[in-house]
Amino acid sequence: MSKKTTSNVGSINFSDGFKEFRINNDPDRVIRFNPCDVDIIQRFDKAVKELREERDKLEDVRIKADGSPAEEGSEIEKAAETLARFNQVIRAKLAYIFKSDVFDAVFNGQSPVALVGGGKMLFEAFMDAAFDVIDQEVAKETEARVQQYTGKYKEGKAYLRPMGS
Repeated sequence: MSKKTTSNVGSINFSDGFKEFRINNDPDRVIRFNPCDVDIIQRFDKAVKELREERDKLEDVRIKADGSPAEEGSEIEKAAETLARFNQVIRAKLAYIFKSDVFDAVFNGQSPVALVGGGKMLFEAFMDAAFDVIDQEVAKETEARVQQYTGKYKEGKAYLRPMGS
C-alpha cells in the first residue's frame, strides 16, 4: 500500500460564512462561527431549553456570586459535584451550538454560573448576547440579499419594458 502525500492535494476555496467575534472586545478571546447558519438557531433553541432544565435542578444549591457553592460541611462536596456537572453540560451545549469548543474563550477561567449584572448567571448573559449577534447578522444578511434582487428597481436602473420593444 502506498503512502499518500499532500504535495498533490488541491484545495476547494469558497466563502463558508464563518465570522470571528471577540468576546467583550478582547483580541485574545475569539470565537468563530457562521451566524447565518439556519441550523444554529435550531441548535440554540434546543440547547437553551435543555440548559434551562439543568439550571432549574440547581435550585437546591446555593451559589456565591463567584459561582462557587455556598454550602458548608459535607454539603459542599455534593454542591461542588452538582456545579461541576452543570459546567460540563454548559460546555457540551456551547460546543453543540457553535460546533467548536468555545467555553474557555467565552468564560476566560470564570465559572459560567458566576452572577453578573441583573442577577443573571454568566452563561445566561453570554447566551443573550450571542443570540443578539446572531439575530443582527441574520437581519443584515437578509437585507443584503433582498437589496441584491430589488436594489436595481428601487434605484430606477431597471424597469419592465413591453416585450419586443
